[in-house]
Amino acid sequence: MVVALNHFYVHELASSEKGRYHSVTEVLQGAASRGGDFAKLKYWGLLEQQKERKKDNNPRSGYWRITDKGKAFIEGKISVPAAVYVFGARALGFSEETVQIRGSEIVMFDYNDTVNGVV
Repeated sequence: MVVALNHFYVHELASSEKGRYHSVTEVLQGAASRGGDFAKLKYWGLLEQQKERKKDNNPRSGYWRITDKGKAFIEGKISVPAAVYVFGARALGFSEETVQIRGSEIVMFDYNDTVNGVV
């Protein structure tokens, strides 16, 4: 999911129109992260989908944009919960553990440390 978020970030930087929604097909073209997992980033508020409906009244427009929070996460300025608990397409809560980006790597809690009581 972070790879997809980074694609949106880079696409936003290259765009002449900041804050514009972009086609997922265009942004993730050739990316290993193509698929639906990127859409889960909405639960953390890192991406948002365009709310405009298609002509067939389908709300899934296929156009998304990175949020200010998403940019801050990619830039390593904030951390976000490591997990979100979802039911019925609604976020019900978040884990206490967090993840953040340092440089180009994701820094996560170590499960073994958690099991062994280190954390």
